[in-house]
Amino acid sequence: MDVTRERIEKTLLGIKNRIITLRMTALDKEKFDYHSAIAAIFKENYEIKKRIRIGLRMVDELKPELSEPEIQELIETFWNLDDERSFQSRSAWIRAIKGRKRSLGDETYEERRKRQELLKKRKQKADKIRGFESESKFDEAESIESDEFVSHISAIPAEFGVDAAGYAAVASSVVTRYDGQEVDMDEAAISEEIFVYGNLDLVGNKFVYSLTVKSVSESVLTNITCTIVAYPRDCMKLASEPVRSTSRLDAGGFFSESFIFHPSKDCVEGKIVAVVSFIDAKDNLYTVQVEPYIIRSVCDLLRPVESSTKEFQGIFETLVGGTDDIELGWNADVLLEKAEKVLPAMNFYLVDVERKIVGDQIIGSIRGFALGKYTEKRVAVLISVVGDVDEARSRAQVEVVGDDEAMLPTTMSEIAEKIDAWICMKCGARLNPDQVMELEAGGTLDCRYCSSILTLDLYMRGDKKPKSKIREEPSAIGRSGEMSSLSELTPDNPSVPKTRGKIQYEGIDLDTISGVSVLRGCEIVGNQFHYKVKVKNDSPYVITNVAVTIVGYPEDCLTLPGESAKILSRIEVGGFRSPGFILIPTKDCVRGKIVASVSFIDYKDRVHSVHTKPYVIRSVCDLLTPVEMKTTEFEKTLECLESAEQDFEVSWSPELVFKKTMSMVIHKNFHIVDNRTEVQEGEFTGTIRGSAKGKYTEKEIGIVITVSGKQKGRKALVKVKTMGEDVAMLPTTIEELGEHIDSWDCLRCGCKLSADQVVQLKLQKPIQCSHCGHTMSLELYLG
Repeated sequence: MDVTRERIEKTLLGIKNRIITLRMTALDKEKFDYHSAIAAIFKENYEIKKRIRIGLRMVDELKPELSEPEIQELIETFWNLDDERSFQSRSAWIRAIKGRKRSLGDETYEERRKRQELLKKRKQKADKIRGFESESKFDEAESIESDEFVSHISAIPAEFGVDAAGYAAVASSVVTRYDGQEVDMDEAAISEEIFVYGNLDLVGNKFVYSLTVKSVSESVLTNITCTIVAYPRDCMKLASEPVRSTSRLDAGGFFSESFIFHPSKDCVEGKIVAVVSFIDAKDNLYTVQVEPYIIRSVCDLLRPVESSTKEFQGIFETLVGGTDDIELGWNADVLLEKAEKVLPAMNFYLVDVERKIVGDQIIGSIRGFALGKYTEKRVAVLISVVGDVDEARSRAQVEVVGDDEAMLPTTMSEIAEKIDAWICMKCGARLNPDQVMELEAGGTLDCRYCSSILTLDLYMRGDKKPKSKIREEPSAIGRSGEMSSLSELTPDNPSVPKTRGKIQYEGIDLDTISGVSVLRGCEIVGNQFHYKVKVKNDSPYVITNVAVTIVGYPEDCLTLPGESAKILSRIEVGGFRSPGFILIPTKDCVRGKIVASVSFIDYKDRVHSVHTKPYVIRSVCDLLTPVEMKTTEFEKTLECLESAEQDFEVSWSPELVFKKTMSMVIHKNFHIVDNRTEVQEGEFTGTIRGSAKGKYTEKEIGIVITVSGKQKGRKALVKVKTMGEDVAMLPTTIEELGEHIDSWDCLRCGCKLSADQVVQLKLQKPIQCSHCGHTMSLELYLG
């Protein structure tokens, strides 16, 4: 098969889908199975790595047809996906190991001892098969995890070859190094229907926030709507629409929506809050709250400015500053080399580097200087390092000064994180967990970006290996977004155990959102549907970032020309707001439901979501225009078209029903072609024929209404027949006419009476029509 750009894109899509599967592995604690999780991690790793190799070969074959920038972009895309695979694989391993330890907590001592003996025998057997004896020594808990994993790996088919042994080593490394540490880099959650996670990247001078939604449902989901509820408006501006919608998501499919933010300050710090709404196969609306994505970024928004040592010292002594002392698992000489690579990569101008040996100690310092891209405010950094020559540990002091005091803590934390990471010692590119383990195992690594050869000797100056400090997914911007459960959004309660990684769908929960009510309504103004949502705050506190989003509407017959979401900054105590949306019909027959969701943040910074009751629209007559037509023309043109009919029984005299129907037909935008009545042997029969056409399609529609019954009786039979060019208009027209046949309407203009007016009539009190002023009494309705 020929290699094309489309094939490469399809390969990339498949890789991304499998990485999402890695993210989902071992998340659901209730359905956790250790062996299944390990097998899934291994399988996805193998498949992703295989597809990345295939993808890179395809790029190589396609080189003659691509430009150099396009080739490099594709190659780096595959590299980035491989890095993401490595980090997500590590997170999944750790979740699986933690899950296994949780499941062991209920064992008795005797059961634990017997299982350990069995696992030890299995491991010895596996080691003999592989031709080596393990010399690793772990503590009791670690041995359980590693042994069981190796025995499980031994059952994997031989076609997986070297990878099987390689990942056995991975498991041991994970247990040894990360036991008891918080290392889950992107803990997310999974529900019965969808899996959602957020991610943020800096592209040029803009932040791109992406929401990835994957279906874990067995049926199609529709009207998937992603809404940005809140973000730090004091330092960022949303350049794109706050709402993105996808009409459908097939079972097992996924998609990503991106939102672009432009920073307005050099220090960007805050949270992005988003919700995802969707409609399931049973037509139920759900909203999932994505855990706020925490942004902390300064260095990405700096630019290096050349400065001499003397100028730097003068600036450093006059500005406000802060200091952070940290102890790191790196030799002091290595740490200085790393800092020398890291500072320029973080947009600082490298002023100078000092290094000297005093006795058995290395003492060094590095200075850097930069300006904010937006405010031009100065930032200066001094990194001081002290440590023994042959010791694999050292102390670093990161001191940052600047014009803007708010920038200092974030800058210090960014620098501390970067100098503690595993990076290429030549170009400063960050290494992924697989590359780190390759080095720790004594292997040789070629840097993807600068092609330099990396060995463990470059990272150690003593007898011990540097202690890895990988805590989270590499991001200079902040922490990856996660799914949250409703229990995480409630106040701390020691008596209620917190569950992490379990989504709950939130409807109208009175305990959670007590005092906040949501109503909706719709009316036709001219040729438009005006839909409004009223949010009233009767709670004792102000609510903020109120996002009202149209999740679904009948798109086949309506268009929403404006924004599908309205964001209200706040609603005071006792106040209300009623944002409106205008929907314009594109067909003469409008039928369907308008569904909206409301999200807001309470005074404790918790996100809540409420769903409005679906508003059902059935309208044809409001979108018609009367058409004058003679009886012969009516019979010739309309009575030969497709038709539908329905009978109604009403508790009114037939003569009164006929009179009401005459007014109603005119009120419903039909031209009365003809009407006739006759009475034979006390039986009343009346017929009305009307014609109209659609305002948009100009398709013609006709009606024939026949009223019959005993002339002096209190019962009438009404037959409604519709004919027209558009079959879809016929049943809706019958429904609309049928609703008014048995209703209390003005006998002159046909407008519907209010409930209070009906009560007054039944009390035999005269009323006046609020539309035409006609005075009516009960006798007129009783005949």
